[in-house]
Amino acid sequence: MQNLKLHVTGGDGFGWALDEDVRTLRAALPADVDLVGLTDAEVVYSAWWEGLIQLGTAALHGKRIVCGFDNPLFHWITRPRFRGIPDVVGLWVAHTREAMEQATELGLPSVILPYCLRTEIFKPLPPGDAGEAKAALRRKWHVPPLTYVIANMQRDTEGSDLRLPKLQKGPDVFAEIVRELHVAGCPIHVLVGGPRRHWLRAKLGSYGVPFTFVGKAAEGDDLKLNMLDREALNEMYQASDICVLTSRWEGGPYTTLEAAGTRTKVLSTRVGHSADILQPQCLFNNVAEAVEKLKADIRDRALDATVEPQYRRVIEHHTVNAIAPQAAALVARMRTMEPFHGLPDNTSRLLPRASGSTIRVRLQKLAARALPRLGKTKALTVSIFRDYVKPPYGGGNQFMLALRAEMERQGVRVLNNQVGEAIDGYIFDSLWFNQKLLDKLARVNRRHVIHRIDGPIFLYRGKDKELDDRIFEINREFATTSVIQSVFTLRRIYETGYRPIAPVVVRNACDPSIFNLQGKAPYDPNRKVRLISTSWSDNPRKGGPVYAWLDKNLDFDRYEYLFLGRTSTDLANIRQIDPVPSNPLADYLRSSDIYITASQNDPCSNALIEALSCGLPGVHLRSGGHPELVGMGGLGFDNVEEIPAILDTVSKHYAAFQSCIKVQSMTEVAKLYLDCMSDT
Repeated sequence: MQNLKLHVTGGDGFGWALDEDVRTLRAALPADVDLVGLTDAEVVYSAWWEGLIQLGTAALHGKRIVCGFDNPLFHWITRPRFRGIPDVVGLWVAHTREAMEQATELGLPSVILPYCLRTEIFKPLPPGDAGEAKAALRRKWHVPPLTYVIANMQRDTEGSDLRLPKLQKGPDVFAEIVRELHVAGCPIHVLVGGPRRHWLRAKLGSYGVPFTFVGKAAEGDDLKLNMLDREALNEMYQASDICVLTSRWEGGPYTTLEAAGTRTKVLSTRVGHSADILQPQCLFNNVAEAVEKLKADIRDRALDATVEPQYRRVIEHHTVNAIAPQAAALVARMRTMEPFHGLPDNTSRLLPRASGSTIRVRLQKLAARALPRLGKTKALTVSIFRDYVKPPYGGGNQFMLALRAEMERQGVRVLNNQVGEAIDGYIFDSLWFNQKLLDKLARVNRRHVIHRIDGPIFLYRGKDKELDDRIFEINREFATTSVIQSVFTLRRIYETGYRPIAPVVVRNACDPSIFNLQGKAPYDPNRKVRLISTSWSDNPRKGGPVYAWLDKNLDFDRYEYLFLGRTSTDLANIRQIDPVPSNPLADYLRSSDIYITASQNDPCSNALIEALSCGLPGVHLRSGGHPELVGMGGLGFDNVEEIPAILDTVSKHYAAFQSCIKVQSMTEVAKLYLDCMSDT
């Protein structure tokens, strides 16, 4: 059997995770593989999908394409540029159980090849003199003795804007955790190092949290100045009591491997392979939970027993030698794959044929096309199929009104229920439009058609599956992109057997001129906690039974509760007001403290988004898109009896939950819609 000719690409050139992925793969490959240039390759492996875009589809034609998940699939499917990639890649390489499960859910062929630790670099201190060696390392960086040292090793800002936190890495979450520990009088000291730590250093300083920065402070991008070698990183782990990871999503992270491989205690969010490697007590879901676990470790060394099993797990499953059999199985799978021969007609515009500098030129043209026009440049023209209703009305109506206004603000010419050859793109909702417009659309040249889908309808209503069948008939006939309103909705669609065209998850947003923090009432622990719920519909699935239970069982000496809208039950202790227009609704929200929603299978609740945008932590039924909208900005419940204790927790840690609210702006959402109308 001839050796397989493989081209490996997709590194980032900075020595970070992607370069490490490429290095690991090359080291683990069996002897029957020859690494070659792109032209001579039978198989192309990219560490991430952007590496394939940089090559262009013409260069990939006739080759078998393999791609790694550098981040979870359910993250990348929120990026319009990713749409055409699943039609290019013949095999995905998942590095974590999470990535493998997500690929399986969406029917993407995949194998697993775990991330690896460089054990020759990342290793524990010698057991005989570990105590003195740790003390020496702390003296090296002027870390005060007799402190509990918390390491955070992940960059917290983007190079594009060093003033803003990198939300993926959760520096805001980390800052709230250590702030609460510091306020509680815990003897902590934070150890951070490496480039692009600007936001966290400033935030720790403003909170008065003591910290050491391993590097040289610089105002501008310090990527080259403060890049630490791996030996220095190893010493930072060895000097620490615990490493805390606060990422909202991850493909890895390598920090989990490195900390565990140095026998350093770890506390992490449930991202990437952290759930594969760490003991259950080393995982947390929110700031309050992390604070309590760290207090227990400071007080009682509660996490000491986790160090050895985590170290053994890394050594047994995450070294080059350990993954060699899986690498051999990957190569065997590569030999049986079908080559890539081009994209389907309706998605052929989604990826560039050209490569390199040509791509950059096309991206520049796209950016210019989506922004306000200058001189004689033609404005982008979009037609939205929608019959609007004056508010107050349902969430879909509210969202489309706000989307139209934001697109117009960005310089787009927005038409209503129009069809024509001069129109660049169309947007319409599931089935909520005039069928006559589709008949007209079928007769014209349509470059970009965005079909916005929620549901499935029968899941939400408990009936009307024939409407879902019709939605996906229309989707197959007209759509060039399917905008799905939440990962929850996408998963339910695939579970039901439907296959939307080029899906992209784009969540809803609200009108920022109305729903914002301006005039938000400050939280005062010395008064009653102000609760609020809102609902346009009185469908019992909107949560009526839950609100009825709260009306009877909540401690109204501690809480006051306003229900604004319609409900399926009578309320005695909860004050009820009929639906109101958006402006007074926003005022009611801003005068409240905590938002409660109990709606079932709600794909992407506009009511919840409005409350979060007004600064209210969300206490929510773990159903539909609620958990992904709220994130760490609130807590979820499965049973109504949990709510009183949850309200206690949110009230106790109110500032932390409020600080962790992250809602996508309408500006960002409108840009994603416009990106879905771009030619590459």
